Amino acid sequence: MDLAPGEYDGAAHAQFAEAPPTRRRRAERKAAIAVMLTGLRSRGVKEGERFALVREKFGGKGTANPNLKRLCKGR
Repeated sequence: MDLAPGEYDGAAHAQFAEAPPTRRRRAERKAAIAVMLTGLRSRGVKEGERFALVREKFGGKGTANPNLKRLCKGR
């Protein structure tokens, strides 16, 4: 993708809108986790504590350390 951060991608939004509801929910949950991780990191919260807070809010499904580390790297 050659978009600048924050640039609107109409094609991606259209594709997302056509995705099944379960896929949209999963993507929205993953995005919310990424936003939380980024916010906590910017406030200086250490990785272990960030991950514990994410699990407290979102539960254990999909929040194993390797998954959260991938989200922190933007993957």
